[in-house]
Amino acid sequence: MSTDEVIATEEARPPTAAEFLRDIAEALGPSYRVHSDGIFHWATPFLDDQHHKYARQAAYALSRVGQTIPGLVTTPPVDGWPAILFASVEDQLAYDALFGGGGSNIINGGVWRSWPIGHLAIPVSDWDALDAAFGHELVRASLSGTGVPVWLQEGLATELETGMGNRVAPLNDLYQWRQTLAWWRSHLPESFWDASAFATPESSRHAYALAQVIALRLTHRPEQVHRACTIGPRAWQDQDAVLREIMGADRATVFQAVIGEGRKQGWFERFLYWCFVGDRL
Repeated sequence: MSTDEVIATEEARPPTAAEFLRDIAEALGPSYRVHSDGIFHWATPFLDDQHHKYARQAAYALSRVGQTIPGLVTTPPVDGWPAILFASVEDQLAYDALFGGGGSNIINGGVWRSWPIGHLAIPVSDWDALDAAFGHELVRASLSGTGVPVWLQEGLATELETGMGNRVAPLNDLYQWRQTLAWWRSHLPESFWDASAFATPESSRHAYALAQVIALRLTHRPEQVHRACTIGPRAWQDQDAVLREIMGADRATVFQAVIGEGRKQGWFERFLYWCFVGDRL
């Protein structure tokens, strides 16, 4: 093989986790170092004692994923999930700039990015919320490549946060939930199904609330969660067909079951019955 062919092959090969994190660490500054603990492959600016505290939070979050959402498979890559911790907002912005971003998403919390390799990027700013931030992104990491649509990924991830005590369940705050109902009753659902509503400040709160309420039904049925996560990307290309199989209804029916107003029975009672008792709408 010629030198040019070797170079072309290397350029076509995706980086390993260690290579990717090394490049990120070099871009963020000399305080960042790279190492693996078998579960996570870290790029961290924190010294050992402090980093170990954060690593325990990450391991705890991983354990809570399986407890809170039975049926969700959370098998880490061979070298562990690549994870970047940030010591400052400036470091977050520098990281986001590497991907052509303006910082708006990363500043609001952690992210799971699938390019050029899947990795978590987590800000260290609030000790109480750190484990939930890890948990949310670990759900996204576990579902990456499965074909599960973003709205369902976010719904399951947000439900995990509630299970970890970091987020109020939508139906526990009826004032906010009624605002969500009003929002979706006056907007078409396409932005929810294509996930654009999650990226827009005006609609993101309502998108996460709706996603969590829909996902709530699945979290009580491990076999359906497992089926949703393992049915494969090709099957998920027809979301309605998959939803009919695992939830007994297509997207339009699911949306109306949550958002629509019933004539004989209130939406709240109808939905709770559907969520916890009925197997079909």
